[in-house]
Amino acid sequence: MLDAITGQVLDKVSTGTGTTVTPSGLMRQGGYFKAGLVDAKMDFVYGGDLQGNVWRMDMSTSPPALMHMATLKDGAGNPQPISVRPVVTNLNNNRIYYVGTGRYLASTDPSDTSQQSIYGFKDKDADYGTNIRTANLVTQTLTTGSSRTITNNAVNWSTQDGFVIDLNPGGDSPGERIVLDPRLELGTLVFASNVPIVGGCIPGGDSFVYNLDFSTGSYVPGAVSNIAAVRQGAFLVGFTPIQTIDGSIRTVNTDSSGGLGTGSVNINKNPKGISRFSYRER
Repeated sequence: MLDAITGQVLDKVSTGTGTTVTPSGLMRQGGYFKAGLVDAKMDFVYGGDLQGNVWRMDMSTSPPALMHMATLKDGAGNPQPISVRPVVTNLNNNRIYYVGTGRYLASTDPSDTSQQSIYGFKDKDADYGTNIRTANLVTQTLTTGSSRTITNNAVNWSTQDGFVIDLNPGGDSPGERIVLDPRLELGTLVFASNVPIVGGCIPGGDSFVYNLDFSTGSYVPGAVSNIAAVRQGAFLVGFTPIQTIDGSIRTVNTDSSGGLGTGSVNINKNPKGISRFSYRER
């Protein structure tokens, strides 16, 4: 932790994991504000590492109190690396942590076809342990094809811990992973996945853009044909949501060839937790 004005080191916190051979690779963190509309104080910081560990820092103490939240693993028990910033928000009075897994850092990564996933689970102020799959997670299952729909299984946040979605349904997109930061837009989770092409002379690959209901991990209510993901036909290296003049949300997408494109975002018709904060009469 650094002083934003002077750069002075204020605190250091070690996770105690990783070695010089297999570094933990904790990189991109996301902050949570209990009262973000009235107080800019960050209460918690969340992050994941390349060994699949999810960490939380409680900023109310000095140094911040570190807690291991979970280790993300696939159905076979293999750790799933995290290389993106998570989204953390409040839902039904729970802090919910959303993230996708995967990495695209080393020369061997493009050929890696390990199972990667998208997760949404609550911060229970306790450790889920060494395998998140032992928690009470609801599984949402994708269909194959260029336009993917998904199951719509209910998630009861009072009695269940969250949801999980495995990528590469039916072997349709081997090596599919999440290496771009997800976004939350008015109750819609936006994830962009990457499917690399293996070969030094063939850069890029393909991508899917996912629009998911943040309360279930399923398709967004009102989505045409219940579509949850659409193949892009290009390898995305960035996407930025913007609000247009008519109030709709679109993404500006950049691909590996330098091309620019746009995509639409399915806005949640009934986003839980969103309400009027103020209004003005004219």
